[in-house]
Amino acid sequence: MKKLFLLLIACFVFQNFSFAQSGYSHLDKWRAVTLAFGTRGFASDPGTIVTSFVDDSPSMDSFSSTETIDDFQSRLGVLLSFNWGRMHGISHKVLFDVGLGNSESVHFGYGIAYTHPVEVGDKTMLIRAGLTAMIGNQRINLGRIQNNALFIQINQTQFFENELKVKLNADTYILRPQVEVYFPITDNIRIFANAGYDIGGQTSDAPSLWFEPVTGLSNDNSTTAEKELGSTASVTYNDESITELPYDLRGIRLNLGVAFYWEK
Repeated sequence: MKKLFLLLIACFVFQNFSFAQSGYSHLDKWRAVTLAFGTRGFASDPGTIVTSFVDDSPSMDSFSSTETIDDFQSRLGVLLSFNWGRMHGISHKVLFDVGLGNSESVHFGYGIAYTHPVEVGDKTMLIRAGLTAMIGNQRINLGRIQNNALFIQINQTQFFENELKVKLNADTYILRPQVEVYFPITDNIRIFANAGYDIGGQTSDAPSLWFEPVTGLSNDNSTTAEKELGSTASVTYNDESITELPYDLRGIRLNLGVAFYWEK
């Protein structure tokens, strides 16, 4: 993968010298709001997550599950971002990224890149090479805990639902070198593609159990609850107490999307 990105950067540098210069100066600016969809892939250590949990209610609702982890995880993701900067120079972005599927994630981030305009016929294509940093969390869906009495209680939070989703949660970070290409369709609409390589890890000391209503909001307006692993919440991975998610958060990330674009 390192060789791939060196090749991409080399192509970018080559374009700086080989393409005809555009009519944009280093003072011209641009803005864009983007929506993209794509793949997120990363490796994992194959094995089995075994979970057992007893809640804090008087009825002691219990939960147990076994989740098999394959050696590679691939999922669909959604990316929303706001971009701004020089037409020919430094540009920035803030972004919100969601990974979907059994292994889900939510990350917020900031990116910085060098933007280079390239004339293609009577249109101007933008090429950006840069780095994005994100923080957020990664979760593995484990199943659902059933309410066998009046409520399910997690710490001091009571849920009166029939069941709650149970997830294994950890705080994570991702660094991503990437290359993006924006191609104009109209004056304000551009399609774009980006390719990057995620380098990530866990920032929390240990994973925790995460609980949320199936409908997204409980009857008493509580939305989520978190339980640290301990005597009433046990999670093992390949028969050992789990200390981090069994994921290597490194992998290729590809996105295709549309941008609402304007110049300033």
